[in-house]
Amino acid sequence: MSVISIAMIFTTLFNLACYASVVFTVWRITRRMADFNDDEAAKKNQCIKTAKTLVIFVIAYFGQWWAYVFYSFWAFKELPPLWLTLLTATFSNMGGVFNFFAYSSFRKSLVSSGTNSSETNSAPGCTSLASINASMAESNTAIVSTNLQVVD
Repeated sequence: MSVISIAMIFTTLFNLACYASVVFTVWRITRRMADFNDDEAAKKNQCIKTAKTLVIFVIAYFGQWWAYVFYSFWAFKELPPLWLTLLTATFSNMGGVFNFFAYSSFRKSLVSSGTNSSETNSAPGCTSLASINASMAESNTAIVSTNLQVVD
């Protein structure tokens, strides 16, 4: 069992706990939505819509790394078989495919909800889908420009 396997197991469990807390918070706020006035309810509804839309990236993450976590648990007992090694390598390398579908769904929800326009009604303390999209595009540009630098 390698240190990387143990780190990946803890990272996945930590991510699962964080995601569960977000789902619980969204569920709790949605259940109490009637207690808010119309303005507060609209602001909270925008936050809930953003959280529900961003779930696709969590699904993409787990789709990519579930096989490695399974492989790591198996490695506690014995050396995993070749088919599991191939399955792990396949799903770990499919991150680009999963992220393509996640980002495509994210863009589709931006267009369908109309938050792609210049005026967004984001609640204070809640990031709108359009600003998340802009920051993702900015960070992707920075990553691409960093990766394209030639080092001698």
